[in-house]
Amino acid sequence: MNIEKSLRLIAGTPSVSGYEYLLHEGIFSLCKGVFDSVVSLKDNSVLAVKKCGRENAPKILLNAHIDQIGMYVTAVHEGGFLSVVNIGGIDTNILYASQVTVYGKKTIKGVFVSTPPHLSGDRDAKLEKISDFLIDTGLTEEELKDIVETGTPVVLDGALDLLQNNMISSGSMDDRICMIAIIKAVSMIPPAEQKYDIYALFSSQEEVTSLGASTGVYEIEPDMALVVDVGHANMKGIDKIGSLKYKKGPAVSFSATTSRKLSEAICRCAEVNNIPYQRVSEANNTGTDAHNIQIALEGIPATVLSLPLRNMHTPCEIISLEDCDNMAALISAFVADGTYRGEEVCIVGKS
Repeated sequence: MNIEKSLRLIAGTPSVSGYEYLLHEGIFSLCKGVFDSVVSLKDNSVLAVKKCGRENAPKILLNAHIDQIGMYVTAVHEGGFLSVVNIGGIDTNILYASQVTVYGKKTIKGVFVSTPPHLSGDRDAKLEKISDFLIDTGLTEEELKDIVETGTPVVLDGALDLLQNNMISSGSMDDRICMIAIIKAVSMIPPAEQKYDIYALFSSQEEVTSLGASTGVYEIEPDMALVVDVGHANMKGIDKIGSLKYKKGPAVSFSATTSRKLSEAICRCAEVNNIPYQRVSEANNTGTDAHNIQIALEGIPATVLSLPLRNMHTPCEIISLEDCDNMAALISAFVADGTYRGEEVCIVGKS
């Protein structure tokens, strides 16, 4: 499975939180021939299952979210301008003159209005709210109202480009690239070596509510969970202590809300199989779907594998294809290893 080609297949499809179903066709195409079954869930998530055929095999949940940050239209204004509200975290500093696609009754292009520098005055003195911005589509107010209504999704445009040294830049790789890594990992596991029943949950609304992970876990009732998401790669403005390095492999999370036993088991697996990996300490919360998964049901051992990424929540997120390949290799090796069998509960006073 080629990661770049897989990403190109879905890169141009929007999936703003609440509109994840627009991406389902592409996900089904990527999963074809890899899983035993693939179904859409009520909350716009996708669940792909591959059984190992072993009696009483543990269930492993592999999770990546499929929603992306974006915007909803809030109003059409005189002159043919649109105003929007953000869905997920967006830095308004990147919006000036940014190009967007508006997914109305027909798809149209637009550009965020930018005041020329000759007239901007003290604009740089404050961070504007997204409600202060307007999008110009070139249409009149009347023409625009025939195409767009309140709630129409809007996405920042970002081209998929290959950079030097096997790096790739694209929008919405948070978290589609990790979904692709999971699918590749499962495709790499020889059936005879698969030790767990695999439940790949490609979840909805991680950027806003974690709805898909919170509800999907009750559908699956897993024995353990690996949440696969992007993490901040080292760059200007990112804390060097907590940031990840490119080409050093995925990062294994150690935090108060992740399973230390599971994290250590993954690290041992990486070492045995000579797969590069990093360790990251994330204190109380990983900021991913793992938080909701690990407190569901009776408590589910969960940890996070993070793929180093720069420029998060922008139209030009950057990852290393080498890191992505190593992410897939580590997930595949862990599922084939099967040593970890879940947490043992120790009851005080009982031997």
